[in-house]
Amino acid sequence: MNSSIRVHHLYSYTYRNQRPRKLPFHQHPFWQLEIIREGSVTFFDDSGKRTIRSGKSLLIPGGCRHSFAYPERQVRWTTCKFEVSAVDNPGESLVLPEEPLAGAIIKALTACVDQHSVNRATTVFNNLTVALLELLSEQLRPDENPENPFLSRIEAEINGPWGSVFSVRRLAARLGYDPGYLSVKFRQATGHTLKEHIDHLRAARAVEFLEYSSLTVSEIAEVLEFPEVYSFSRFFKRCMGVSPLAWRKHRRPGPRS
Repeated sequence: MNSSIRVHHLYSYTYRNQRPRKLPFHQHPFWQLEIIREGSVTFFDDSGKRTIRSGKSLLIPGGCRHSFAYPERQVRWTTCKFEVSAVDNPGESLVLPEEPLAGAIIKALTACVDQHSVNRATTVFNNLTVALLELLSEQLRPDENPENPFLSRIEAEINGPWGSVFSVRRLAARLGYDPGYLSVKFRQATGHTLKEHIDHLRAARAVEFLEYSSLTVSEIAEVLEFPEVYSFSRFFKRCMGVSPLAWRKHRRPGPRS
């Protein structure tokens, strides 16, 4: 843990929404962690709007303009507000990644709030929050391209281990964006459609597997999240001009998959 990071707990509480409502845009110097427990809320900031669903958590650094809309009656969320020092402020909100350690820290924080023990155990809360910020240190670094604040996160998801995200809808869900909004913003930023970009990288990952791995074609189709091997073969032939088997035979002679 980076001992230079300092956190000072201010306020935590779990709410249950009673009626549809929208908060006005506002900003504050302290940081805010929103943990959605039931239902979903709509989050607004200067980059647009995102739907934050049950099981997701949102970190709002100090100074970021934001607003929330609660369209459902059955919404329950935990909010934690705290001061932070000696940590990068990315200048934009961050939907926490679906990662086991982050999930464990969030679970411990919500338990602390639910048991009304935060005020009696601020050191525990502060240490948990420091651990969370340390875990998110890479994502908290200010984006090199401030005009397109979420492009680096898109690339990080698409190019993750084994390329686990290969559809616009699933990518949007992972990042907490509406699929249509994410696609429009990506095209505005790059001049290309997000689907074209994903397909290009998906085909490139398939080529890597065919040339350098021992996975069968069926196993590659499963890793790249095609519904069945025929769909993968059709996709690969459309992109590369030949079938996966023909590509592997030409590029890496050996036993057929």
